[in-house]
Amino acid sequence: MKALFYNFGRKKFILKETFKPRIKPDEILVEVKASALCGTDLYIINGPLTRKVYNKKEIILGHSFAGVIAEIGNQIKGFKVRDRVLVSNFVWCGKCQKCQEGKQNLCDNRYIFGMEAPGSHAEYIAVPQRAVFHLPREIDFAAGSLITDLLALDIHAFQKADIKFSDNILIFGTGPVGLVLGVLLKLHGAKTIFAIEPVKYRQNLANKLFNPEIILKKDLKKFKNHFDIVFETSGNVKALDNGIKILKRGGKLIMVGVQDKNLDLNSLKFISRELSLFGIFDFTIKDIKKGLKLLKQGKIKFDKVITHRFSLKDGEKAYKLLKARKAGRIILF
Repeated sequence: MKALFYNFGRKKFILKETFKPRIKPDEILVEVKASALCGTDLYIINGPLTRKVYNKKEIILGHSFAGVIAEIGNQIKGFKVRDRVLVSNFVWCGKCQKCQEGKQNLCDNRYIFGMEAPGSHAEYIAVPQRAVFHLPREIDFAAGSLITDLLALDIHAFQKADIKFSDNILIFGTGPVGLVLGVLLKLHGAKTIFAIEPVKYRQNLANKLFNPEIILKKDLKKFKNHFDIVFETSGNVKALDNGIKILKRGGKLIMVGVQDKNLDLNSLKFISRELSLFGIFDFTIKDIKKGLKLLKQGKIKFDKVITHRFSLKDGEKAYKLLKARKAGRIILF
């Protein structure tokens, strides 16, 4: 099969032939029809997550994908060859206490495709059945590839925030995560949504999708003690620091973006203003099912979020676009 490898020595993407995965009795071989790029990929190939990669020489990235079942192990039930499916970007053990509580995202034995195991930027990928979900025909493969790593993630963050109708809300960063979060907020009746996004391309996408009031960074001081809830989706540690400064007393800072540096926290100020800091780590099976329902009902659409599509052979070009931040979600097929 063909797969897109990232070579750490040459620091480039290379499309080449490799062995098709052999599945175990409890695994499913998926023929990948859509595999999305993610900002976290950049941290995997050059950042705080590099140390976790399954191969120090070269890896197959990709953790957000959908496709068709090509083969099933002899222990598989409820799925058959040619079924349309989506797959979670991470795999949980299903046995630990957190898994039993329905908190699969907090499983201590979890692993992530495209980092700790070969990813989905390939023609085929082997996955355990517990991470596989049926994809309704009403949802195309590109949209299906965004259900877990994007929509379910934002649903998890939205629920953690426990938003009230009157809350003033700010989103730091209108990349794909911030865009879908804004759409979710609008869908659930949030009236006042502000956003900070320095890239004009992404500002325009946000305006098309949920029409926030864009704030320039230089004007942040005017909004001191203004917001009830701040979502940080950009992965910029300075945004976290600014988010704390503009929260009202009793406000909530929701950390969704992956940070490449640690936050220098003024704990006294945090305590005296009774602020809450929530980390968002992936999603649960319940979040995936809620995302599927929203898409199937047509309440959420990804047609404006997905801005570019490339074949595997153009993977290098796709990742250059991702680094430039001049795209919404990019799909490989």
